[in-house]
Amino acid sequence: MSDKHKYSYDEFKISAEKYKNVEFEAALEHTSFGKYNLALILVCGLTLYGVNSEAYAVGYVLPSAECDLELDTYTKGILTSTNFIGITGSCCVWGYLSDTKGRKNVLMISLIFAFLCSVAAAFTPSFWGFAVLRFCNGIFIAGPSAIVYAYFGEFQSRIYRSTAMAWMSLFIALALISLPGLGWSLLPQHINLQIFGLTLNSWRLFMLIISIPNLIAALAFIKLPESPKYLYHSGHIEEALQVLKTIYTINTGKDESTFPVESLQEKVLLQVEAKKNILRDFWGQIAPLFVPPHLKYSLASGLMQGGVFAVSSGVLLWYPDIINQLSHSASGNSSVTVCQALSSVDHGKVDLVGCIEDSMDDQVFIQNIIIGVAYLVSYVVWGFVVNFLGNRNFFGLCMIIASISLVLLNFVTDKVAIDILFIVLLTLPGICVAVINLIMVDIIPTYLCGMAVCLVMTAGRIGSIVSSSVVGIMLQWNCTVTFSLYAVNLMACLLLVFVFPKNST
Repeated sequence: MSDKHKYSYDEFKISAEKYKNVEFEAALEHTSFGKYNLALILVCGLTLYGVNSEAYAVGYVLPSAECDLELDTYTKGILTSTNFIGITGSCCVWGYLSDTKGRKNVLMISLIFAFLCSVAAAFTPSFWGFAVLRFCNGIFIAGPSAIVYAYFGEFQSRIYRSTAMAWMSLFIALALISLPGLGWSLLPQHINLQIFGLTLNSWRLFMLIISIPNLIAALAFIKLPESPKYLYHSGHIEEALQVLKTIYTINTGKDESTFPVESLQEKVLLQVEAKKNILRDFWGQIAPLFVPPHLKYSLASGLMQGGVFAVSSGVLLWYPDIINQLSHSASGNSSVTVCQALSSVDHGKVDLVGCIEDSMDDQVFIQNIIIGVAYLVSYVVWGFVVNFLGNRNFFGLCMIIASISLVLLNFVTDKVAIDILFIVLLTLPGICVAVINLIMVDIIPTYLCGMAVCLVMTAGRIGSIVSSSVVGIMLQWNCTVTFSLYAVNLMACLLLVFVFPKNST
């Protein structure tokens, strides 16, 4: 062979092409989807699992704690609202802190203090001590319950963001399943453990167990980096690039030197300088969300979140009572609609319940487990169909189906069909809470995203409070009109979704 046909191996090497001055979203797509994203789903999902367990736990322990804390109807009402008031009143503060101090730090600190408040409450012997600590717990779980959506979404490329968010949201369903399951198995037990001079009975042990996921999630966040998108938009461009390289290496198994992005676009630094005056105080963080171009998105998402919370959470609080009245209606075993069953109940009678512990009916646990399973199935469906339908279309489909279910409740008499309709109208708006948050994460700029999600979640919880306060009175006044108004409410949410761009993730 002549010398001109002899080639060394090096002559055939093709060096990986490197891109300079790359926009962040384009760079994020090069990290692919793999083990790193799955780890984030686990940690952020565990966060949602923990905060949702905390939010709904008190409702299960009230019968067991009745004698221990000397509860009456008035004090029970206080306990059911303290955690929720803490969540609603503090969420915007956490949004401000996450946008100015970082997502990771806020998540870690709030989860740790939520855990400490929950543990302290479990060992507190007095009613007022318990109520204050549950209020404080609500303050601290308000942060992660909203900010985790922003943190998680900022690690996901547009291609996988919706599907990944659906998988993370599965942990909400797992919380709704495991919480009544744990309560059903633990609360009726007669446990008496002496710790620090205090008797640790079944309901206190229940409160301790549900606080553990928050601690595990907080410890896991120590190992995770700050959101790369937050770092990028805060001017820490090299740190953001390093996080992207780490994600790339873990997902692909390749050395970080092969990451095709050499540098990120630096014009964002000018944007950061322009925004520093806005970030000086709390109002400066909120104000940009209520002026164009973000105003229409803030108002639309807030109204939508309030609408879906009004059904998924507000009506949910009355669901066991409605089913109980349906099964004990004056019509006996004859076929009746929900409204006929409710109208046959004598609302003037009030039964005085004595101090009886562990008296929650098994049916309450069963009903809530079924709803949790329905949430689980719905999130799985969302994960599979969202890339075909898009979030706007998926949200609209959920609103239409839930609205039809509300209307059908005025006519359906079969007990199984009624149960199915209730499950549909409670779960579909419920999963749309995450859909709305995802749309906001995609549209709102990073430096406002944490505050935006927190404001939207606050609007949702206000909708839940208003709904749960009036739905009982409205059902007694005119059941048919009530279900129809809730259907109109959901259809209004459907119309509002068209405010958002058609290409929303």
